[in-house]
Amino acid sequence: MKIKSLIISILLLCMMALSVSAVTVTLNSPTNATILDSASVTFNVTSYGNTSSWDCELYTDETGTWTARKTDSGVANNTATIFTTRAISEKAGGTAYNWNVFCDSTTDTGGSWGTGTTSNTSHANTAYSFGVDTTDPSITVNTPANLYWSTSGLILLNLTVVDNNALNCTLTSTMNSTSNSTQSSAAYAEQAYTNNTAFVFTGFDGIATKMEDNNTGAYTWSATCTDDAGNSGSVSSRTIWVDTTSPTAFIFNTSAWKTSKAGLSIANATTTTDYTPQIGWNMSYDLNFSRYRIRFYDTNYGNKTYVEKTITSSSTLFTNISTLVGDTSYLILITASDLAGNKVNMTVKNYKYSTDSTGRSLQSGWSVIMNTGMDKNMSDYLSQTEATTISYLNGTNEFVSHVSGGSNGGTNIPAGEAVFIYLGSAGTYTDAVWNTTAIATTQNMTNQSNTDWNIMCNRDSTNTNEKTLQDIDSYINCNGVGAECGAGSNNATNVDFMSTFDFTATSNQWTPYMANLSINNGTEVDYGACTWMFANTAVSTQEINWSAI
Repeated sequence: MKIKSLIISILLLCMMALSVSAVTVTLNSPTNATILDSASVTFNVTSYGNTSSWDCELYTDETGTWTARKTDSGVANNTATIFTTRAISEKAGGTAYNWNVFCDSTTDTGGSWGTGTTSNTSHANTAYSFGVDTTDPSITVNTPANLYWSTSGLILLNLTVVDNNALNCTLTSTMNSTSNSTQSSAAYAEQAYTNNTAFVFTGFDGIATKMEDNNTGAYTWSATCTDDAGNSGSVSSRTIWVDTTSPTAFIFNTSAWKTSKAGLSIANATTTTDYTPQIGWNMSYDLNFSRYRIRFYDTNYGNKTYVEKTITSSSTLFTNISTLVGDTSYLILITASDLAGNKVNMTVKNYKYSTDSTGRSLQSGWSVIMNTGMDKNMSDYLSQTEATTISYLNGTNEFVSHVSGGSNGGTNIPAGEAVFIYLGSAGTYTDAVWNTTAIATTQNMTNQSNTDWNIMCNRDSTNTNEKTLQDIDSYINCNGVGAECGAGSNNATNVDFMSTFDFTATSNQWTPYMANLSINNGTEVDYGACTWMFANTAVSTQEINWSAI
């Protein structure tokens, strides 16, 4: 009986031994909830039990279905074993995959799954999750741009990082996030970011810290961003300058305001025939100087129509402006700027400059203009117009002429009188400077006792482009009564014929007019333009007040 009981006990123990799983499977790597930075995934397991080796199968859901991917026979007992390496593609969503291993033995009555933590409905056990991310974070610097100049000192460091497994960014900078001072280049604490969402670094939100003006020095910064897989992207060292100070005040230099050819001085509100005058200014100082911007505004400051020139050297204090437009009034404005964009305008802004085309274009042969400024000698006219001959009809109705090397170079031509200019080929006279205060609007016809030609020039600078040959005829032949005398009602007692020089004509530069006829009676005689007048009879006194015509 005792023997029988012993046999039964032994059989029960054997049955119990056969019914208990004899293997424990430990999943070594990839560990649960890890994200890998390589698409080549190595699976490592340890199988422990009562036999020397095991048959193990790797299961994954990498294709969306829980499937046995690999069988590895002869896995040594209680030994960490690289089960297999698989190429698994990257997939958004962090820990997007699951894996597990099932091991058993031919001498074993059962097998076991690895100890997992993530439920998987495809089998009765649990699994480890993992992800694959081989892509570095992509960093966009929203502000500031590299080599940025700040005029406020308030720095905004704004980034956007694109990565499905966002982690942290580290800022390294010579800027101090808690004061306005410079520090040695230092790394700040890691700062979390969210995928594809703009964020600012603590202390550099454009409000909290105002960096001091560092003149020609520069602040530097860089950033490195990592993801959960250990991939990283970086912003290489960038530069920020802070300049909160505008260039120093400066004034317009009237002593450097001259015509471009002869260097004749120009006063405020002057009109000339020079379309490229020289202007000057006093220096504006700034360590980060950028440029002087010279603008000639058409009519008013702020007008969108202007002529502009830029000077980039702070020590260059005069220039010839780019070509202006004829018959236009300009207001001059010079602005000094630094590299940060700080600006200062010249102290006074009331300087006006006007251009006039009358007398500028000289034809081949004889041209005639009025001396629109102070008395000027014949030698000056000869050199400034590059003429062959200069002539002047003096007060006794005699021509005085001057040529190169001649003896009449010192002869003055009074303000308001006509100048005859002879050129071998067409040219340009850019040094006609208006000085209307030097010119009386009233003059006498030079031929007062003989029948002859007289040359008279329009001296009224205040009402330009308003005097026609008919107006002049009516005024003269009505003994100064004025236009109310009426066209055709005069009797040509004083002047029979007139002929004016037309600077706009391409041929026949002289426009004829005969009293009591309407031919060319509407031809305008601008300020500075001259007209021949023929008196058929002797005139005892003939005064012309150009402002009354």
